[in-house]
Amino acid sequence: MAYVTSSISKSTSEKKALLIGNNAYKRENTQLQCCINDATDLCKKLRTIQFQVTVGSDLTHEQMDRMIDDFTIKINPGDLVVFFFSGHGTQWNDQNFLMPVDNDRINERKYLKHGAINAQATLEKIMDRCPLAAIFLLDCCRKYYMRNDAAVRSLNTPSGLSSMQAVVAIAQYRVGSNVDLSQHELIDQDMEIIAKEVVIKKRCIQLWLGSNSITSDGALILADVLKNNHILEKLDLHNNRISDDGVRFLVKTLSGEQILTRAFKNQISTVLSTISNNKGDLSAKNEIMTVCSHIFTAFPNLLYLNFHQLSDRNIERLSFDCQIPMFSSTLIELHIKVQRFDDILYLLDGRFNKLCIFYVDVINIACTRTSLPIINNKVGYFTRKQQLLLIY
Repeated sequence: MAYVTSSISKSTSEKKALLIGNNAYKRENTQLQCCINDATDLCKKLRTIQFQVTVGSDLTHEQMDRMIDDFTIKINPGDLVVFFFSGHGTQWNDQNFLMPVDNDRINERKYLKHGAINAQATLEKIMDRCPLAAIFLLDCCRKYYMRNDAAVRSLNTPSGLSSMQAVVAIAQYRVGSNVDLSQHELIDQDMEIIAKEVVIKKRCIQLWLGSNSITSDGALILADVLKNNHILEKLDLHNNRISDDGVRFLVKTLSGEQILTRAFKNQISTVLSTISNNKGDLSAKNEIMTVCSHIFTAFPNLLYLNFHQLSDRNIERLSFDCQIPMFSSTLIELHIKVQRFDDILYLLDGRFNKLCIFYVDVINIACTRTSLPIINNKVGYFTRKQQLLLIY
């Protein structure tokens, strides 16, 4: 497994490498043969191109931890860094762990946290030193089992290493920047890293997480980290798997003062929301309408609302069969899908008196309801340079 990431550019830099090879594992039947040779061979190559190389072999957990700390302290901003490990590696809870030779102390995966080296944390330590670039090379055996895994080896016991996509993607961004992690194959477990490294440590202003595999569990992790956040201005979660329950929970939670402080509420001007009704039942339709209403309560200075992407034909359409408290004196652009033409008239009865751009997808241009929503048009829309777009 190899990763290359960079942080800043510098015309001159030192080249530094830390190489570790572990062969003499203490637990029976886990000894290796070629790892030290691999580290030694790489050391010779790197020194021919003026790298300052530190080599460790057959290191215990304490020795590995100390050597990594000593190495990272010597990294200066702009240095070119290589980290290489050859030996046993495994994963637990989507974190990768590099095994020290005293692996006889680690009988269960829950002991990895304190008995092995966390690969993601090691990369973070290196990137915190702001190198010009970091080359992270992990040459680990594909299968490594704990003693207590032996009875379940035929099952889906995790082995090998998991992706470090989130850590590598985050490393390139500086404090206070806009972070785009769209289409990075991120999952819920990555949200813990996103919350810690991007929202808290890097204090990002805009965060794009679209087109990943985040569910409602990951969304809740993000909601929790936003409790005391006053910096993030934009959060994009489109095209994930948050589900109706996840979206409803997020909107309801974010509308509360205990999660979304007044300062944070007032600084959000753009909201994009996509909700589907896979069950097609009436209760879900009503809950979706409630979500729409909560948005205007949660974000009093809203300027732009895209409630469903117009290109998605399977998204639930809004229908105002009952009175919904939706009002905004700031909204200037609205994108929405509705069932009938009279739903359009309902939205244009004065509840959005600053509306300038209105994109609407309507499926039925005729009125088919016996009871209509109360429509009381009081505002002369589109008398200036306003734009109306109907798609049906």
